[in-house]
Amino acid sequence: MSEHEEEAVLETEETKKTKATEGSAIIQSQTEAVEKLCQVQTRKYTRAKVPLSTVGGTELWVQMWMSSTPPLNQSQAQSSAQDGQSVCEVCGREFLDRRRLAIHKNVHLKNQKIS
Repeated sequence: MSEHEEEAVLETEETKKTKATEGSAIIQSQTEAVEKLCQVQTRKYTRAKVPLSTVGGTELWVQMWMSSTPPLNQSQAQSSAQDGQSVCEVCGREFLDRRRLAIHKNVHLKNQKIS
């Protein structure tokens, strides 16, 4: 075997090793994602007949999916995870997310420019 061929064989062996470690890293990240999803609580739904009033005043019975547990909005979940990061430093008002806080800060900036 020539020196060039030996280098090629070594490179392919190293490539196989790195692909194996990349594969195990992917499997590890997927395992972590599955564990995270297992912690998510899902709402229980039941099917029920619900009366709706029409414009003419007659009742129309419709089947709907209903849940006895209240929904958790995405903004509520984010704000609880942030633990007070969305509080105005000037007036102490709390916001659901940082974007709304940034918009609110403009109120204080405009008040400073006027006075």
